[in-house]
Amino acid sequence: LELARRAMGDPNVVTSGRVTLGRIVDVVCKFYSVKQSELQSKRRHKSIAEPRQVCMYIARQRTDLSLEDIGGHFGGRDHTTVMHSVQKITKKVADDEVFAAQILKMTEDSQA
Repeated sequence: LELARRAMGDPNVVTSGRVTLGRIVDVVCKFYSVKQSELQSKRRHKSIAEPRQVCMYIARQRTDLSLEDIGGHFGGRDHTTVMHSVQKITKKVADDEVFAAQILKMTEDSQA
């Protein structure tokens, strides 16, 4: 059953003993006080875009999901959008120590 779920791209299946996409979304939504439905919407406002990008970044770092699978979970976004999000958050983590600490905290919370 787990193999079938992985093959179908079920975001709640633990991949390689790591976190699930569903858990990442829950932690990020709680941290930023946004709804999951907002992350999956087409809205581009910074208050929604940054949490969405953080979700994509953590998902890419902590799961084995493909760029397409991650983008599909967030409103059918293209794999290049996920790549852009990962690059943007990576740069922000490198430039901003406070933001890097927040990302680390969310990553740790998603593994619990």
